Amino acid sequence: MYKAILVGRRIDEGRDLLRELLKRKFPVADAFWWHDPETIRWRLYIVSRVVEKHGPLKAYGDIQRALRSLRPQDISLNNISVIGPRETDLEEIRRAAAYRTLPLEGEPARDATVEDVVEYVWKGDGKVRRNG
Repeated sequence: MYKAILVGRRIDEGRDLLRELLKRKFPVADAFWWHDPETIRWRLYIVSRVVEKHGPLKAYGDIQRALRSLRPQDISLNNISVIGPRETDLEEIRRAAAYRTLPLEGEPARDATVEDVVEYVWKGDGKVRRNG
């Protein structure tokens, strides 16, 4: 079966988007890239309580505004999903995936390639990091 590889530029653009969302005070509980075996595509999942409080359209609108300010080359709303922190989809994805974590601070991913899952990690101090 064909499996696309997640490349460094897309990882970096996801990192930039998350930093921009945090600057805009958009609450992010978790964020990760996951290769969906059904669609054979990588999706950036952003987990936020905005989805539960105000609905996904509000979350997508906030993300679209952040994307417009960044002008990324490789990511758009077409490959982003928003989910609430208590949605069953989140737990199903976590069970199905083997995570590889990457910091949001530090060196860019550039030419890195990933074949499974990439999770962005941040601490309570508001700084986004990757582990691993």
